[in-house]
Amino acid sequence: MIEKSSDIFSLTTRDGTTRYLTPGVWQRLGWSDEEMAGEQPRDHVVPEDRVRVASELARITRTGERDMAIVIRAQHRDGGLRWYESTATNLLDDPDVGAIVGTFRDVTARTVAGADLHDSRNDLEEAQAIAHLGSWSAGAAPDAEITCSKECYRIFGVPVGTVLTKAFFYASVHPEDRAHVAKALPHAVSTGEPSEAEFRLRRADGELRWVVARMLPDLSTPGPPTRVFGTILDVTEHHLAGEALRASEERYRRIVENTAEGVWMYDAQHVTTAMNARMAEMLGCTVADAIGRPILAFFAESGPVSFNPRTEDRPRGVSDRSDSWLRRTDGTSLLCSIQANPLFDPQGRFEGVLALVSDVSAQRRTEETRARLAAIVESSEDAIIGANTDGTITSWNRGAEAIYQYRADEIVGRSAFLLVPEDQLPGERIALDRIAAGQAVGVYSCARRRKDGSLVEVALTSTTIRDATGTVIGVARIARDLTARRKVEVELKRTEDQLRQAQKMEAVGRLAGGIAHDFNNLLSVILSYAQLALEDLEPGNPLRDDMIQIDQAGNQAASLTRQLLAFSRQQVLQPIVVDLNTIVLPMERMLRRTLGEDVALTFHAAQAVGSVVADPSQIEQVLMNLAVNARDAMPEGGNLTIETADVRIDEGRVGDRSGVVPGDYVMIAVTDSGVGMDAATCARIFEPFFTTKPVGKGTGLGLSTVFGIVHQSGGYVGVYSELGHGTTFKIYLPRTDRVAAAAETEPGSHVLRGSETILIVEDDAQVRAVACTILRRNGYNVLETSNGGEAFLVSKDFPATIDLLLTDVVMPRMSGRKLAEELALQRPRMKVLFASGYTDDAIVHHGVLNSGVAFLQKPFTPDALLRKVRDALSATRPRDRRVTPVGWPAGGRRL
Repeated sequence: MIEKSSDIFSLTTRDGTTRYLTPGVWQRLGWSDEEMAGEQPRDHVVPEDRVRVASELARITRTGERDMAIVIRAQHRDGGLRWYESTATNLLDDPDVGAIVGTFRDVTARTVAGADLHDSRNDLEEAQAIAHLGSWSAGAAPDAEITCSKECYRIFGVPVGTVLTKAFFYASVHPEDRAHVAKALPHAVSTGEPSEAEFRLRRADGELRWVVARMLPDLSTPGPPTRVFGTILDVTEHHLAGEALRASEERYRRIVENTAEGVWMYDAQHVTTAMNARMAEMLGCTVADAIGRPILAFFAESGPVSFNPRTEDRPRGVSDRSDSWLRRTDGTSLLCSIQANPLFDPQGRFEGVLALVSDVSAQRRTEETRARLAAIVESSEDAIIGANTDGTITSWNRGAEAIYQYRADEIVGRSAFLLVPEDQLPGERIALDRIAAGQAVGVYSCARRRKDGSLVEVALTSTTIRDATGTVIGVARIARDLTARRKVEVELKRTEDQLRQAQKMEAVGRLAGGIAHDFNNLLSVILSYAQLALEDLEPGNPLRDDMIQIDQAGNQAASLTRQLLAFSRQQVLQPIVVDLNTIVLPMERMLRRTLGEDVALTFHAAQAVGSVVADPSQIEQVLMNLAVNARDAMPEGGNLTIETADVRIDEGRVGDRSGVVPGDYVMIAVTDSGVGMDAATCARIFEPFFTTKPVGKGTGLGLSTVFGIVHQSGGYVGVYSELGHGTTFKIYLPRTDRVAAAAETEPGSHVLRGSETILIVEDDAQVRAVACTILRRNGYNVLETSNGGEAFLVSKDFPATIDLLLTDVVMPRMSGRKLAEELALQRPRMKVLFASGYTDDAIVHHGVLNSGVAFLQKPFTPDALLRKVRDALSATRPRDRRVTPVGWPAGGRRL
C-alpha cells in the first residue's frame, strides 16, 4: 500500500540515517535510479529548506514531540521546483518502530498557486485535498458552528455545506478516544497555546479514519480568545503504513524465532547484539546472557576455529562460510557451519554481521561414518560392484580392479555383462532380473572374464539397492576370488590324505609295538637255541640242515619285526655322527650281488659331503630296500644310479611339501630306468602293505620301512616317476656341523668269553634260561633271578663281587631302571646292561635310552648277547653308578 501510494514515506533513525524510503523517488523528480545511483534525495532539497528540515527533526528528537509539519522544495530535472508538504511523526521511543515516520506529499500545484491564494479559494481547497488537510474555524462557545474547508467535509464524510457544530465534531470521535480529545483540544482555549490530538474519527458512512487535529486560538484581539482556528489531517494511510510495517517486522521476527538455524548478530566490535532462541539453545544459554558478550567467547579453544569475524573486509553481498567448533556453557562442543553476512548502512559504512549458524555435528558424524564405510569398501580384497538394474556399472572398488584387472575409469558406465563368459550370459541375465525384482538368488560360484580374457572363479553374492521409498534402484554384487581357496582345498585334501596315511601307520605301529616285546622274546629263544644247536651238531649231521632252516626262519621273522617297527618309526635307533659316503660306497659289492648281472649299478658320490646323525644299519636297510624295489621295476634289466650330494632347501623349494623345513641337507638319490609309476601309484607307495607285485612276491613293507626310518631320523623322502621313464627316490637327511667318528674295528670272537659274575634279571623264563645257557657256556658265573625283589635279595646275600647286572627293562612291580638304582647303593662298582623287546617309546619312558648306557635289543642271538656283555664289562666305570634316565636328574628324583 505504501509503495502504491502517491505520497513518499520514510523511516529515519535517531542518528539521521534513512532506514526506509518509498521506491520511485527519483522518477518523481525526472531521474532514473541508475542515473542517480549513490546520491541521496535530500541533496536535491533547496538548501534553506534542508536546513529547516534538519532543525525541526532535531527539535522533535530532542523534545520528544510527536508530530511536525513543514513544506519543502526539491529541484526537478527540468530545472523547476517541486513543492512537498512534509509531516513527521516521532516514533523513536516506540520499541516496534524506533524511527521518525515521514510523509512527503507533492503540493507543487497548491504552492504555485499560493501567490493568488487570497484570490483563488479553489486552489486552496485543491491543495488541502491533495494534502488530506482540512482547515476549520469556530467560535469559542461550546455550541458554536464550525466553518470548514471542503477537505474537512470529505474527512467527516458529509456533504459540503452541512452545518457542523462542536457537538457533531465530538460525536464523530471514537468513544475510546473522546476523553483524550476532550482534554487535549480545549487546552488551546484555556491557555492560549496550540494543542493537538490524534484520534480515530468515525465518518458519516461509518468508516473509521485516523486524523490529527490541531487547534490554535485567535490571539489577534485582546482578551480571552473568542475564536479558534484548526486543521485536521487525515493520516489514515500513514497509520496503516505504520501498522503494516509493524506487522511486517512481527512477521519477520516470528520467522527468525522459529527458524531451525541459529541467527546471531554482532556489531563492528564483534560484540553480540541479538540472537534468536535457537542460537541461544545451541550455545546452552539464554538470549539475555549472550547479549553484550564477545562472540569469540563462544568458540572452543581446543577445536579448530576457521571462522573469521572480520567480514567487513568482504565486498557487499559476499558472505563468509566456515565450519568451526562452538563451546557451550556446559563445556561441551559442537561443530557448526557459520554463514556470516556483513551489514552496511545506507552510506556504506559497516554496521555489523548477521550470521546464520547450523549445527552440523550429526551431519559430520554421518559423513565420517560414510567415509569409513567407503574406505572399508575400497580397501576390501573382494570385488564390490554397484550396477543399475539394466546391468550398467556405477561403482567399482580396488578389489574389483585386482580381480578383474579393469581400472574404474575403464569399466564404470559399461555393462557388467562384459565380465560374463558367453555361455553364462543367459543365466546371468535371468539372475539379474530376479535381483532387480527384489528376489533372493543366494551365493553361487561362477566364472568371470578378466581384462586379459582369462577366467577366474568367484563366489558371487548379490543384493538389491533401494532408495528411501523402498524402490529397487540398483544391484550390489560382491565377488570373492576362489583361487586361493581352491589351493587351500587342494592342500587340505593332501593333508587329509597324509593324515589318513599317518593314522594307518600309527595303527600298524601300535600293533607292531604291542606284539614286539613278546614276539622278540620268542625270537630270542628260537634264534639262540638254533645257533647253540648248530654249534653242537657236527657237519653232516641230518639235523644240522633242519636247524639252519629254523635259524633262517627266525632271522626272517626278526627282520619282519624290525621292518614293522621301522615304517611305524618305533624301532630303537642307535644314531651316530656319520659320513654317508662311508655307508653308501662299501655297499657296492653287496648291492651288485643283490641286483644281478642284468642291472648296471653306477655310483656318483660327491667327493666330500656333510655329516649326518643316523643309525648306519638303518641307512643300509634303506638303500637295500630301494635297490630291491628298483630291481623289481626292471624285470628285463636296466640302470640303477646312486648319488650323494650336499643340498640346501630354501623357502622357494619347499613349495607345498608339508613338514619340510628349509635348511642344509645331505641327499641320497636312487634312480632306476624301470617301468615307472603313475600319479595314483606314487600317492600310495609309502602305505604299509601296499604293493603292485603279485601275491606272494612282496610284503608291501619295503618302501614304508624306508619312509619310517628316514622320518625317524629327521629327514624327508621325495619321489618322482613317470610311466615308462623310471623312478627317482631322494632321501634328505639334516646336515650337522659335528665331525663323524672313525669306524671302530669289530672285536674278535676270542674276546667274547669271560669269567666275571653276572646277575640276570628276566621275567620270561625261556629268555632267562637261554641267556644263562649262553653265558655259562662261555665261562661266565651266572646268578639267575626272575624279578627285581628276588634280585635284590640275591645281591644282598651273595658275598663276592657281582661284575654285571643284565636286566630286562619292563618287569612287574619293579622296572629294570629302578632295580639298577637300588643295587647301585649296595654295589656302586657293578656295571649294568639293559635288555628289552619293547619299542623306542617304551624304552625312553623307562629312562634307559641315554648316551653311554649299555642296551641289548631283543631278539638277540648268542653272538649279539656275548658282544654286548663284553662291551659293558669293558666300558669305563663311571664314578656314580646310579643310572640317570632321560628327563631325570642325578639321584633319581623327578624334575
